Amino acid sequence: MHVKKITKSKIVCTIGPASENKIDQLIKAGMDCARLNFSHASHDFHIKVFNQIRKFSSKIPIIFDIQGPKIRIGDLDDNYMIHSGEDFILTTENILGNNKIATIMYKDLVNEVDLGDRIFINDGIICLEVMEIKKDEEIHCKVLTGGPISSKKGVNVPHAKISAKVPTKKDIVDIKLAAELGADFLAVSFVSNVEEIENIKNLFKKYSSIKPGIIAKIERPIALNNFGPILDASYGIMVARGDLGVELSPENVPAVQKDLILKCNRIGKPVICATQMLESMTLSPIPTRAEASDVFNAIFDGADALMLSAETASGHFPVESVKMMDSIARTAEAKFQRKDPTYYNSKKPDNAEVLGLATHQILQNIEERGDKVDAVIVVTRTGYSARMVAKYRPEVPIIAATFTPEVYRKLFLVWGVESLLLDVPEEMDQFSKNLNAIRLSIKEKHIDNDDIILLVSGSLMAPKAKTCNIFLFNVNEIEGI
Repeated sequence: MHVKKITKSKIVCTIGPASENKIDQLIKAGMDCARLNFSHASHDFHIKVFNQIRKFSSKIPIIFDIQGPKIRIGDLDDNYMIHSGEDFILTTENILGNNKIATIMYKDLVNEVDLGDRIFINDGIICLEVMEIKKDEEIHCKVLTGGPISSKKGVNVPHAKISAKVPTKKDIVDIKLAAELGADFLAVSFVSNVEEIENIKNLFKKYSSIKPGIIAKIERPIALNNFGPILDASYGIMVARGDLGVELSPENVPAVQKDLILKCNRIGKPVICATQMLESMTLSPIPTRAEASDVFNAIFDGADALMLSAETASGHFPVESVKMMDSIARTAEAKFQRKDPTYYNSKKPDNAEVLGLATHQILQNIEERGDKVDAVIVVTRTGYSARMVAKYRPEVPIIAATFTPEVYRKLFLVWGVESLLLDVPEEMDQFSKNLNAIRLSIKEKHIDNDDIILLVSGSLMAPKAKTCNIFLFNVNEIEGI
């Protein structure tokens, strides 16, 4: 299945019970990337969904999201409302909980909280105060703020020093499956430092020769403190606003979101904005006006991708949610105010960085004289040059032609990039690679014979050099097309 993409912003859909049999509909509606969340469902479920996605599309990249040291309650025998003033117990015993007691899946929490600590459940909706601690057994709490509670809801304790690190025992098992299936991306939850990222890479290497793109999920203050090295070691970043909003408090999240997105934009690394983007669409066929504004503003902030969680995993309107996200994104992109190139200055100049800026300036100069370029084609081995072009958010399509399925799929997470997989050896001479990239772009109907294109590629004179050339062509003037 191949669906032409109009929207430049990328849409990530979490696949769950509501959408496992609607993969083809999600793709048609605008899904660019699928997410499988190891916090929920069995390995059998994820294997089935993975195969279902590949049945409909070989190009859709798949994110495997490992749970990390995320704290959750266990299963309850029903869905409940708990109320202010009531007592509630968190126990290390494995039980089927109710509206009075629930298992805490992270057993060490009972020894890592103090009297008076606040414990938040369900993205901060429920707030408990620790009243009594029975060592190794139970945490007795008073409900300060009530709300809905159900199985496997997340737990946050902002001021506790949680000792659990990435990867957990569960993560190790999940990473092995992700490696065996051929994960395009591995999203790492509750990452604290760059050492954890490196540990994940080394662990994955034991099971597969494929290198997944590591997506570091920023969910705790400690990750913000260590953000620079985490960003350098990762393929991209996810601004996971749910847990971040509980750990920091909601009023601080918008500023943090803007800051993280800017830092990613400057070095051309994809950034995903996630959590509650269209949350009301789990139950309603239309979003709130505030949610529409949130999606719109995330695109204006510079997010490469927008993620749907419960909306597509368990909501009543998964396909409608994707269509709505796509519609809002297209509207935002039509109004997008492009920034001065100095805004994107990474202060780390290299060949690709310089070429990205030069491409931007050439496009700008051509536009100022009343002409236009129809597309930018980037012939790239690693995808880095394409990301350097994309970070300036050009109005024209970016077509990235590359040589391996891994790079090919990873580029679908980058704003504005349409990826092509060249069926030629990477060692082929540069002229032939360029020619094949243009031919395939025509075949896939990304460009026409009378289009004007910018071609960004390696050098004919220095074949071992990195991407270092920009050519301006009318396609019908190129010999061999």
